[in-house]
Amino acid sequence: MGSLASHLWLEQYRREHHHTICQPVNKLLGGRYQPIRVIGSSQLGKTYLMADAHYPDFPKCIVKHLELPGKNPTTLKFISKFLKRKVGILEKLGEHDQIPEILAFFEEGRNFYIIQEYIPGHSLATELIPGKPWPEVDVIELLKELLEILIFAQAYGVIHCRIKPSNIIRRQTDGKLVLTDFGIAKEVNSQIMKAGGQLETADLTDTSVYLPPEQLNGQSHFSNDFYALGILAIQALTGLAPADLPTARQISQSKTKPLAWQGKAQVNSELAIVINKAISPDPSRRYQRASDLLADLQGIVMSCPTSAFSAVPVEDKKPDPKSGFRPFKSHSSVALASVVGVSVLAALIGIHRFQLPQKLRAYYLVNQANTQKQDRNEALAIANYNRAIQINPNYGEAYAGRGDLHSKQGNLEQALSDLTAAINLKSENSSHYYQRANIRFDLGDLQGAIEDYTQSIKLEPTLAKAYVNRGSARAEWGDDQGAVEDYTKAIELSPEQPELAAAYLNRCLSYSNLDDNSAAIKDCTQAINLRPSHSLAYQNRGLVRRRVGDPQGAIQDFNIAINIDPNSPDPYYSRGLARHELGDFEGAIEDYDRALQLNSEHPFFYHDRGIAYAELGQQQAAIHDLEQAAKHCLNLGRVRCYEDAQYELGRLTQSLLEE
Repeated sequence: MGSLASHLWLEQYRREHHHTICQPVNKLLGGRYQPIRVIGSSQLGKTYLMADAHYPDFPKCIVKHLELPGKNPTTLKFISKFLKRKVGILEKLGEHDQIPEILAFFEEGRNFYIIQEYIPGHSLATELIPGKPWPEVDVIELLKELLEILIFAQAYGVIHCRIKPSNIIRRQTDGKLVLTDFGIAKEVNSQIMKAGGQLETADLTDTSVYLPPEQLNGQSHFSNDFYALGILAIQALTGLAPADLPTARQISQSKTKPLAWQGKAQVNSELAIVINKAISPDPSRRYQRASDLLADLQGIVMSCPTSAFSAVPVEDKKPDPKSGFRPFKSHSSVALASVVGVSVLAALIGIHRFQLPQKLRAYYLVNQANTQKQDRNEALAIANYNRAIQINPNYGEAYAGRGDLHSKQGNLEQALSDLTAAINLKSENSSHYYQRANIRFDLGDLQGAIEDYTQSIKLEPTLAKAYVNRGSARAEWGDDQGAVEDYTKAIELSPEQPELAAAYLNRCLSYSNLDDNSAAIKDCTQAINLRPSHSLAYQNRGLVRRRVGDPQGAIQDFNIAINIDPNSPDPYYSRGLARHELGDFEGAIEDYDRALQLNSEHPFFYHDRGIAYAELGQQQAAIHDLEQAAKHCLNLGRVRCYEDAQYELGRLTQSLLEE
């Protein structure tokens, strides 16, 4: 009836991820989409990461759910018609390699769903680290790549409206940038206003810095997107945190004076002119076409093909009459050195006096946050991590601590961003790689997780839990032999560690998948000896015993699993299968009944109870259950399961006709 899957032990998360052959299932959206987690929300609806159960490998996809406002049929019809037209345009945009493809859309009542391609990778937010400015040439290349995408979008009359780092994904497969989340919700708002509704008052606290003044007032122009790109360029050039970037109000107030950002970045005047034009407070003074902005950037690259910040020896520089710089004569160099030396010493003393207390303050805040995290005072802990980062943007432990909290709260994208920042700041810390690997595992990025576990092991070769989790990632990837090797190494390294029981249990599952059931039973037994109250260990040993033809031994294990965890449907169902094999159909039906009481939508429970009813000659009850099984299989998009139920129904119907 299925296969044993790998089990993941995540000490960092204080929870265990495990899967057995009868894992409970939830009702699917549209009969095929299984929610994984919410990744965004607004007053109009939510954005989900989902798995498409229509395909056997359950590929991920992005589902945008828009709840249409109001109950007026005319308004709803108007908005629905607009949305379908908008999706048609987005489908054309999806033809571009760096814009997600629209896979499907459908309506259910007042709910409108758009299914989009999922792009594995990381957001640009993970690359924009406060205190770490980018080289000028890298910023120019970033803008050029995004502008190429916008040129394509603008050809269809589309304004993105929500360009910000989190909506720009660095694709895992080729490193290209993908522009996501075109502003459909923004346009829905404008249509609501046309229909006499109320404009959404969305929370703009984390996005307003990238929005121009007129967009905050509901006005849309192509130049809105160029403004966002200009702010993005400033963020990269200066290394400023989003909270410290110039706001739309500050830019509006700076019409008669130069913007302060230039004093915080090393940037040549040509690029500064381009950026300042892009973020002009007056939309009419900005670039109006992406191709014009791109042409100006290409001109800068042509005039300075190498980085504007390349190191040049002082003696090779020519005097600049505007700066007042003059080469110094050799006869005055000693005296100058003395003066400069005293000045530098005084400056260093001043810096030391100023920075040391700040660093100590950041250190104190992180320690305080760590204590608050242990006390489960998560709001205060995050606030203190934020303050520590603001004081010392290069404090990797603050990012790591905040990332760990985000992961515990289920904010995995934010956690990934923080752990990436911590790694970029201090790449020799094995725990940071281990934490990020755990997050990547949860996000379904198995290759990325394996890479990070491997790096963690390189930095700390005795880290047993990294071997355990890398083994689980390899098992999920289908490499059970590699998983066995990792679990074996973990067992060698941790004879008395908490990871030991998980290593034996996981290796039990991989051995079973490799058809070495004797070794599997030994490992499951060892896991039970180490953790006698672990229901899953008994259940999985029972599953292996069923595989080797020992249903009585399997039932004994399932009985113990039920006593430990009476609210799980899995061991009841598994015990029902074992009783079924022994010919105890009434006992099997009792177990299937209990499993269905705990999970009334699992198709296998109905299917096998239907078969048991048929064995007892209760054809009508059997037909009812098999019809239910077929229905739930279809809802899950499990074609083989549906066909099997239909086959059994056909046999039963035929036998009734023959009677």
